Amino acid sequence: MSLSFGLLVGGVADNEFMNGRIAFAQCEILLRAMPELLHKELSSKILRAYYDVYNGTGRIYPERFYDRAMLYELGKEKLNCLYQPEWTITYKDKIVGKQILDILVAGDVVIEDKVLPALTKLNKAQILSYLKVTDKQIGLLLNFGSEKPEFQRIYFQYFPLGVGQELTGRK
Repeated sequence: MSLSFGLLVGGVADNEFMNGRIAFAQCEILLRAMPELLHKELSSKILRAYYDVYNGTGRIYPERFYDRAMLYELGKEKLNCLYQPEWTITYKDKIVGKQILDILVAGDVVIEDKVLPALTKLNKAQILSYLKVTDKQIGLLLNFGSEKPEFQRIYFQYFPLGVGQELTGRK
């Protein structure tokens, strides 16, 4: 599966779905129509919370305010959330840094909130990095700063090199 999601789903281009260009009701229908989606019910609850917060706030606040509003909405759904959990990064058994997520929901879905005019490739790279470090497969990149709701559901699966495989490239 490509991370750019070029499929047509339910008559709506998947990139429109991933960019939040359709109403939540349509989004929920699409999530139900895609049985192969990992954590689809959890994703649906998170996206419902996103739309509630997006529609109930302005576009001018710092990211931490949206984080807290999301925690409130997710708490109403009785979802276990960790706010700003930290993962250490090691190199040759030495701690060289840490990554701090915005929210981890139910131990399965990483949420990265942004307040930008539009999401960028750098934002997507950031959440992919979080997914790799946490060994999670699903991330939701949620933008509260755009004129229209904008989000991306990111799927990540790490495939370590197997026996007999090696990296190839230019020398």
